[in-house]
Amino acid sequence: MADDQQGATVTFASFSADVESINPSGFECGEIDITPLATTNYRAKMASTLVDCGTIDIVVQFAAGVTIPAMKASGTMLITLADGHTWSQSAIMTKFSPPEVVSRSEEMMTATMTLLMTGPPTCSWWA
Repeated sequence: MADDQQGATVTFASFSADVESINPSGFECGEIDITPLATTNYRAKMASTLVDCGTIDIVVQFAAGVTIPAMKASGTMLITLADGHTWSQSAIMTKFSPPEVVSRSEEMMTATMTLLMTGPPTCSWWA
């Protein structure tokens, strides 16, 4: 479920914006069964594989003149929450959905960026 972060910001490559919502897919570590045929007592031996850091969808406030990073751009994502906590992680931009154009000027335009997380996270609240 997405978290509503009032006052949060995100920066990635040359892009910076105010955040409307953050929706991470979560981390996953698969396993490989390495049980030999000679194993007794029904015990399985499992080896873990590399960690999949998943993706993150970030809905941002879209403003005119914003420079959108190129697809497949790599860099460091930095999310700064309203309380000052930060989440930093290397990533690759895999999708950018521009805002839907509406005729009502009172509605805020938002865009969604999807980042593929490629490195371990650094979160100030995990210290």
